[in-house]
Amino acid sequence: MPVQRERFRVSCIDRAQKIDAKDTTNATSAVHERDTLPGRVSLYRIALCCRTAPGLGCGSRAKPILLELERNPAVAEAWLNRCGTLLAVVGKITYPRFAFLQSLLDSHGLAGKAVRGEERARALEGFLSGAGWYRGTEVDRLSEKEAEIIAARLVRRLRARLPLSDEKVEALRSAFAQVCTHELIHHPAKPEKARRDRIACEILEAGRRHLDVKEIASLQDVVAAGYRPLRGEE
Repeated sequence: MPVQRERFRVSCIDRAQKIDAKDTTNATSAVHERDTLPGRVSLYRIALCCRTAPGLGCGSRAKPILLELERNPAVAEAWLNRCGTLLAVVGKITYPRFAFLQSLLDSHGLAGKAVRGEERARALEGFLSGAGWYRGTEVDRLSEKEAEIIAARLVRRLRARLPLSDEKVEALRSAFAQVCTHELIHHPAKPEKARRDRIACEILEAGRRHLDVKEIASLQDVVAAGYRPLRGEE
């Protein structure tokens, strides 16, 4: 997975350290930005977990929410954690109030709960550490991971039905991942059923470049079961 862009906190510290000591006005501003960051972060429990890849945040559902949040003039940044259970909203001056966020979540069929007390302290520490958080279009990396998981799952099902060479397995896995990545990233607002049907159609089309007629019949059965994990699957 590509290295994520530097976290907001780290960039503030970096700016403060690199500014010429003679430029006291800019240096003071950067240090103030760094020191006030924790007080400008609101953290919320949210259900943006991926249904097809348990333990992973859903990039296609999260991206429009994060981008819309950042269009608000009071918001500096909006982030989702890797597993899709926490939303961090960084205010430009102070932390945004929950009422500001709720109407947006309502429009997406979601609910959020402000994180407080010791739980907030732990969550804030994790956010400030810079590991496992994604801002805006960075959640496309989560969609890419989801696509890889779906592709691997479908190939495992197919391999359980057919004797496939390692070379063919890798070719199918790569082709299926490309199909899923394209749909998840470029059509995030598409209704779930429409996306599922589109992915199924494209998976079969990709399979025809590597499989014979009888093998395609098995792939059709695999695709018909859907791309979410079945009982006993990862």
